Amino acid sequence: MLTIFRIVDTATPIKSKPASLGARHLAAIYNHILDTGVPTELEAGEVEGIAMNFEFNANSVSLAKFAQIFVGRDDLLAIAEEAQFHGRSLRISKGASDHFASLCVSEHIALSPEITMSKDRADSVLKCLGLDRETSGTICITRLREMLSQTATRQRFSELGLDAAYDYLASYCAIEHGNTDPMLAWV
Repeated sequence: MLTIFRIVDTATPIKSKPASLGARHLAAIYNHILDTGVPTELEAGEVEGIAMNFEFNANSVSLAKFAQIFVGRDDLLAIAEEAQFHGRSLRISKGASDHFASLCVSEHIALSPEITMSKDRADSVLKCLGLDRETSGTICITRLREMLSQTATRQRFSELGLDAAYDYLASYCAIEHGNTDPMLAWV
């Protein structure tokens, strides 16, 4: 079983609301993503090229390209613009509603890729941080930065051979998140 660590922001208010995304707009954005090699994060069970539930870094597509794709759909353009402003991913999902699909700003910070590791290794990382998987699923980046700056924490990571995990978490903490205070989450 795998554990995924990623940076999320659930506290910053998002002004845009999810909007319906027709087949024409979905095809246009998805073709652009595929043609330019923009990485997508597919939901489990989705297949590249025909996915209906996925996320991608909003900043990997220019706002001008979004404007070209979403002609006449200011609501979709506003969502893309807000996602870019906050450094978030955009989420496209096929819901149970009457709409073909929907577009919304994701809680995932797109500037920091996720870390995937085995459950045992992740449990060791959490142990080094003095955290328990059962009692918590997130830690504030500010708090994580403080913990990683402690010599004893660094030593625990080294003793368990987790230097690469330490360096990766430290790089998460070095990313400038503007006026937000995101969280490191794990599932």
